[in-house]
Amino acid sequence: MRAFDFEIKTVDQFNGLMYVEYTTEGHDAIQVGVRLPLEGEDEDTVIALAAPHSAWEMREFLAAPKQLPTVGRKGRVEPVEAVAQQVAQPAPEFVVKKRTVL
Repeated sequence: MRAFDFEIKTVDQFNGLMYVEYTTEGHDAIQVGVRLPLEGEDEDTVIALAAPHSAWEMREFLAAPKQLPTVGRKGRVEPVEAVAQQVAQPAPEFVVKKRTVL
């Protein structure tokens, strides 16, 4: 998650949306239609949940240098064998017998 700023641009009460513009360092602004908060719901939480982190990450991925694979390259990938691990022994059960003294 990254820090971001936001500004509520418009509110569309009929459709239950607010249009929020999100900005973060190194990226152009992105406007998102965000649902209106329910009565008593924290507005900042709703805005934070709709922040376009995936869009920012995708933009960074697309801009990053790539290693190009060789066309026609072939290979085989074998599944890794699962390694059996010893399961912890369950704790011994203690039986307590009650005696009634009269």
